[in-house]
Amino acid sequence: MINLSSERHHSTAKYVPDRLDRDIISHLRSDGRASLSKLSDTLGIARGTVQKRLDRLIETGTLMGFTVRVREDYEDCLFEEVL
Repeated sequence: MINLSSERHHSTAKYVPDRLDRDIISHLRSDGRASLSKLSDTLGIARGTVQKRLDRLIETGTLMGFTVRVREDYEDCLFEEVL
């Protein structure tokens, strides 16, 4: 997991995501590697809007990082061999 909390300063006031923020989060939950272009096309908004929203979600601590999901039958030993 890439932890973003140490890289940015968190706002002291609690940020409450609006509908668009929740839609972005929902798409990232299903595809954490979605590009800005893919998110903007899917949501029907400008790429710059997606970038600004993601920046704010990260800065406020709403998004704390990104991760990769691996299927259950994938063998852990393969990771050790590559490293």
